[in-house]
Amino acid sequence: MKVRVISGYGKESVSAEEQEKFLRDFKNVLEDRGLPIDSMVSERATGGPVILDVPDYVEHGEITKAFVSFATDLARQEKRTQVSFDLILPGCSEPITVLGTGY
Repeated sequence: MKVRVISGYGKESVSAEEQEKFLRDFKNVLEDRGLPIDSMVSERATGGPVILDVPDYVEHGEITKAFVSFATDLARQEKRTQVSFDLILPGCSEPITVLGTGY
């Protein structure tokens, strides 16, 4: 099933090599937080989303939990009040905002 990350993933990388590293790191961080990912692609060069392909057995709660954990860690590391990701989950027509707080 496809999960679209439509915002919150940082600046675009300028080279293909930087983009590959970003995707590899992003995938590793989410997998470390318990989200299995079969593949990940990016349409960032055209202003589009990062698209995760996760196994069909993964529940929406597991997806949001991994993103909340990541957003919270980012907010704490960057000493920010909050970090958010906007996601479009399978079966949902509108994006949801997942928010992590730092202080």
